Amino acid sequence: MIKLHIEKNVYLMPAEWSEITLEQYLNVISNIKHSDNTTELLDIVRLMGGIPKEVFNTVDIDSFVNDLLPALTWLKRPPSKIYSGDGITFNNKSYKINNSYDYFTIDDLITLDSYTSTDQAPLQMLPDTLKKILNTNDDLKHLPMDDVHSVLDIMNA
Repeated sequence: MIKLHIEKNVYLMPAEWSEITLEQYLNVISNIKHSDNTTELLDIVRLMGGIPKEVFNTVDIDSFVNDLLPALTWLKRPPSKIYSGDGITFNNKSYKINNSYDYFTIDDLITLDSYTSTDQAPLQMLPDTLKKILNTNDDLKHLPMDDVHSVLDIMNA
């Protein structure tokens, strides 16, 4: 985690995709207001660090450009955890990936297709789609995003 010092407060910002859970990712995506790319980036940075908007707006531009943005270059890269085999391990439990589309609905396919976008409606269905892929009813909201990305890569292979 990256420590950000703003107005005598310390905020923790993820330093890589493995430090972001599915739940956090969906929360950030659902709270982004899409007016332009710059505003979207600012919202992502603020929400990832849990920084209140009124506090974030007080950060001077030099600190933002010279200190904060360079530490967040990992956001530009997709999660990169690579798996050998056909499954993942999460919370000491192994999940085999079911890459058969027999039990998928149209909504599931739209969700998989929209994963790389920020279209909020299909992405909110991602936890349910992942449960089908991993053949589980377990709560996956704390699944790290690099695991989510790897599962979806395997599905698209």
